[in-house]
Amino acid sequence: MLEIRKGTVEDLSIIRQLGIDTYYAHFKDNWENKKEINKFLEKDFSKESLEKSLKMHNIVWLIAYIENEAIGFAKVNFDRKLPNNETRGAELQKIYFLPSSTGKGYGDILLNEAIKLSIHNNQGLLWLEVLKTNHQAKAFYEKKGFNVKTETILKGVNGDMSLWVMIKDLSND
Repeated sequence: MLEIRKGTVEDLSIIRQLGIDTYYAHFKDNWENKKEINKFLEKDFSKESLEKSLKMHNIVWLIAYIENEAIGFAKVNFDRKLPNNETRGAELQKIYFLPSSTGKGYGDILLNEAIKLSIHNNQGLLWLEVLKTNHQAKAFYEKKGFNVKTETILKGVNGDMSLWVMIKDLSND
C-alpha cells in the first residue's frame, strides 16, 4: 500500500537520490549530452538547494513509499504566479516516480494528496507545466480536471522547449 509522508530536512538524501534517478530515467532523452544533464541535476538537486527548500514554509515535499522504500515524490509550491500571468495558486513543480513504480496508479494517489494539501492551504487553483511533447502526462492531468491555460517556453542549454501551463480550479473540490 502506498504511504505518503511530508519530507523534512532529514529526508534530504532520499529526495536528492530520487530526484536524480527519476529525472534521469524520464527526461534524459531531452538532453543532448550527459554532461549537461548531470550539471543541471547537480544544481537542481544540490544539498544546499534542497535544504533551503525543505525549510521553507511555502514549499512542501511529499514522498511516496511502498513498504518503507521511497519510490517517488512531489514538490508543491504555494502562492506562486502562473507564467505570464498575475494569477496565483499552488504550483505542482515536480511529481516523479521511479520507472518501476509508474503505471500502477501511484501518481493518481500522490496528485490527490497534492490537491488536498493545496486546498488545506487555501489555494484557489493548482497549476503545473507539462512538456508539449509529453502527451501521456497531458492526458493524465486532463483526466484529473486540469485544463490548458497557456503555453510557455523553457529556455535551456539544448534549445527551447515548449510547455503547456495547465490549471485545476480547486474551488469545487
